[in-house]
Amino acid sequence: MWEKMCVDKKINIKSFITCFEKHIFRDEDFYFDGESHNFWEMVYITEGEWGISADDRVYNLTEGQVIFHKPMEFHKHWKNSKIKSGCLVCSFELEGDCSFLEGNVFKLSHNQRGLVENILFAIRKFSRDELYKLLDQGSSVGHYVANTLENLFILLSEDSKKVSTVADSADALLFNKSVNILKQHISSHITTENVASICNVSVSKINKLFASYAGCGVHSYLIKLKINEAILLLRDGHSSKEISNKLGFNNQNYFSITFKRETGLSPMNYKKKM
Repeated sequence: MWEKMCVDKKINIKSFITCFEKHIFRDEDFYFDGESHNFWEMVYITEGEWGISADDRVYNLTEGQVIFHKPMEFHKHWKNSKIKSGCLVCSFELEGDCSFLEGNVFKLSHNQRGLVENILFAIRKFSRDELYKLLDQGSSVGHYVANTLENLFILLSEDSKKVSTVADSADALLFNKSVNILKQHISSHITTENVASICNVSVSKINKLFASYAGCGVHSYLIKLKINEAILLLRDGHSSKEISNKLGFNNQNYFSITFKRETGLSPMNYKKKM
């Protein structure tokens, strides 16, 4: 009598949002101002050096390293050297326990890099528009890229080499301290002047830091932190009124307007979607 051996998929890619390779030549500069979104994003360094900020952390990444931005994590990328640099960026909706990806940079092994090279080989055959049409139509290319990424995640969960590439410059450390101050005061109306005073630096210095590493001002960054916290509270079953009061919004209506501006959905619709 034959016995079935069930396959329990721990990780599943539901859909793609972006998938592309980017190259910046030796003498070119590149700065991506930053964003946050409600899906995962992977950045794999194919060559050269990249600077990446993720929430309060600032990284220097080199060839063969990969970072994953979790949903609603604010991130920014820039070319970090005068040499030619490149990266593969894939963003997707993901099901399963992916906590091992959060807040980590991985140095891929030979086998793991081989999986990424297979993805690059597959997508280089198409222009970006052609590739996106194929991904949207559920083609074999989309299935192949999704399956290969899922295999990479399995390998990373079982055998991965995490590396410490957090930048330790004075500015990077000050930015980290500033963001943590905002997190500690997430329920208040803390100002740029307050942050500068606590850090014992000028307001212009704080503004410059956030412009460089976050691509936005202190107030905008605080709002993003509040919305990220609001999402967690919605998942825990809190009402919009409770969240508005807890996070220091002036009223429930202002909270709902801000939430929709940042996520594209009202708190009620976001909760229904979850």
